[in-house]
Amino acid sequence: QEIYGPASTHTDSNATQQYTMVAARVINNSIANLDNYFTLNVGARDGIQKGLGVIQTDGVMGIITDVSNRYARGISLLNRDTKISVSIQRNHFFGTLSWPGGNPKRAKLSDIPKHADLVIGDLVVTSGFSALFPQGITVGKIINFELKEGSNFYDIDVELSNDLSQAHYVYVIKNLYAEEQLEIEDQRN
Repeated sequence: QEIYGPASTHTDSNATQQYTMVAARVINNSIANLDNYFTLNVGARDGIQKGLGVIQTDGVMGIITDVSNRYARGISLLNRDTKISVSIQRNHFFGTLSWPGGNPKRAKLSDIPKHADLVIGDLVVTSGFSALFPQGITVGKIINFELKEGSNFYDIDVELSNDLSQAHYVYVIKNLYAEEQLEIEDQRN
């Protein structure tokens, strides 16, 4: 299965493939800890590398952190160290999705400014701002938000679209342009 970058949404003969996917089976997975991990049955021999994003058919699974020849281990979305760049699909405000622990179906969305127009049920998707995930992969929906007095940013609760306790088959995403993107973003003046 192939995923294409934004340029390919047009009928353009110059469009090039930006993403490839490798199907994998989850052979180990945790959801009950503060820092959860998963293991996949693919590894370096399948083209898997550290730092690649992993998705399920209905949402984000996590990020690959360790790779052997035949296996890969990753930090789950249900890990305090996982931060995913996301946006609100309806109005394109972007922020960071993280998991504070507790309920494996709930996460927090931060960095959405107080002037953003929010609605309960707004769809949250990957922003495409990182080299990990293409834009528009569903992550969840807003179920609650509040603006605390004196704050310039909302406190937002997101119900995740996928159930990580039911993760059996996933896709590892490889951004063919990731190295070039990271190189240009890392340049200093």
